[in-house]
Amino acid sequence: MIFEAMKDAIEKNYRYWNWGGTWKSQKGVYDFKKKWGASDKKYYYYSKIINPKILNQQAVSLLNRYPNFYTLPFEKLRK
Repeated sequence: MIFEAMKDAIEKNYRYWNWGGTWKSQKGVYDFKKKWGASDKKYYYYSKIINPKILNQQAVSLLNRYPNFYTLPFEKLRK
Protein backbone atom coordinates (compact mmCIF):
# COMPACT_ATOMS: atom_id res chain seq x y z
CA MET A 1 0.00 0.00 0.00
CA ILE A 2 2.85 2.39 0.82
CA PHE A 3 4.48 1.62 -2.51
CA GLU A 4 1.27 2.49 -4.36
CA ALA A 5 0.88 5.70 -2.34
CA MET A 6 4.47 6.65 -3.16
CA LYS A 7 3.90 6.06 -6.87
CA ASP A 8 0.81 8.26 -6.67
CA ALA A 9 2.80 10.96 -4.89
CA ILE A 10 5.47 10.83 -7.61
CA GLU A 11 2.82 11.29 -10.31
CA LYS A 12 1.57 14.36 -8.44
CA ASN A 13 5.12 15.76 -8.19
CA TYR A 14 5.24 15.60 -4.40
CA ARG A 15 8.73 16.18 -3.11
CA TYR A 16 8.43 15.05 0.52
CA TRP A 17 7.20 11.96 2.31
CA ASN A 18 6.41 11.99 6.02
CA TRP A 19 7.48 8.66 7.48
CA GLY A 20 6.37 9.74 10.95
CA GLY A 21 8.37 9.63 14.14
CA THR A 22 10.92 6.99 15.07
CA TRP A 23 12.18 6.25 18.56
CA LYS A 24 15.91 5.89 19.18
CA SER A 25 15.31 2.24 20.06
CA GLN A 26 14.02 1.58 16.51
CA LYS A 27 17.45 1.48 14.87
CA GLY A 28 16.33 -0.75 11.97
CA VAL A 29 13.45 1.58 11.12
CA TYR A 30 15.72 4.61 11.45
CA ASP A 31 18.32 3.08 9.13
CA PHE A 32 15.61 2.19 6.58
CA LYS A 33 14.33 5.76 6.52
CA LYS A 34 17.84 7.15 6.16
CA LYS A 35 18.27 5.10 2.97
CA TRP A 36 15.41 7.14 1.51
CA GLY A 37 17.16 10.40 2.37
CA ALA A 38 15.30 11.07 5.62
CA SER A 39 16.53 13.91 7.76
CA ASP A 40 16.22 14.23 11.52
CA LYS A 41 13.60 16.69 12.74
CA LYS A 42 11.96 17.31 16.07
CA TYR A 43 8.65 15.49 16.24
CA TYR A 44 5.79 16.89 18.27
CA TYR A 45 2.54 15.40 19.46
CA TYR A 46 -0.41 17.72 19.85
CA SER A 47 -3.51 16.79 21.74
CA LYS A 48 -6.72 18.54 22.67
CA ILE A 49 -8.60 17.46 25.73
CA ILE A 50 -12.26 17.34 24.80
CA ASN A 51 -13.49 15.60 27.94
CA PRO A 52 -11.63 16.83 31.07
CA LYS A 53 -12.67 13.64 32.93
CA ILE A 54 -9.68 11.96 31.28
CA LEU A 55 -7.47 13.97 33.65
CA ASN A 56 -8.84 11.84 36.51
CA GLN A 57 -7.48 8.63 34.97
CA GLN A 58 -4.25 6.91 35.95
CA ALA A 59 -1.47 6.47 33.42
CA VAL A 60 -1.58 2.67 33.65
CA SER A 61 -5.32 2.73 32.94
CA LEU A 62 -4.80 4.80 29.78
CA LEU A 63 -1.96 2.56 28.62
CA ASN A 64 -4.14 -0.53 29.06
CA ARG A 65 -7.20 1.04 27.49
CA TYR A 66 -5.42 2.63 24.50
CA PRO A 67 -2.37 0.47 23.72
CA ASN A 68 0.04 2.00 21.19
CA PHE A 69 -1.90 5.27 21.26
CA TYR A 70 -0.77 8.67 22.46
CA THR A 71 -3.43 10.14 24.72
CA LEU A 72 -1.89 13.05 26.64
CA PRO A 73 1.24 13.89 28.66
CA PHE A 74 0.92 11.94 31.89
CA GLU A 75 2.11 14.91 33.95
CA LYS A 76 -1.25 16.51 33.11
CA LEU A 77 -3.09 13.78 35.05
CA ARG A 78 -4.47 14.79 38.44
CA LYS A 79 -3.60 11.49 40.17
